[in-house]
Amino acid sequence: MYTLDSARAIDGFTVISWKNLNHPAILDLAVENDVTFYDACYMTASATLKTPLVTEDEKLKRVAAKHTRVLSWKEF
Repeated sequence: MYTLDSARAIDGFTVISWKNLNHPAILDLAVENDVTFYDACYMTASATLKTPLVTEDEKLKRVAAKHTRVLSWKEF
């Protein structure tokens, strides 16, 4: 169940265009950190936009914390 505060937070989310991401750099990040290209996209977007990455994925939390601020859903 969502609360009014969580609905307001979701309303502030930003849509990121795939076209605006640096694909070669994302691929390098994925390979260097043994994560999926998909996860590396989220890490890159978070770092570029200077916004926290919200995830419950433990491996992604550990790797992404080297590059950007990471929060769990409860911390968010």
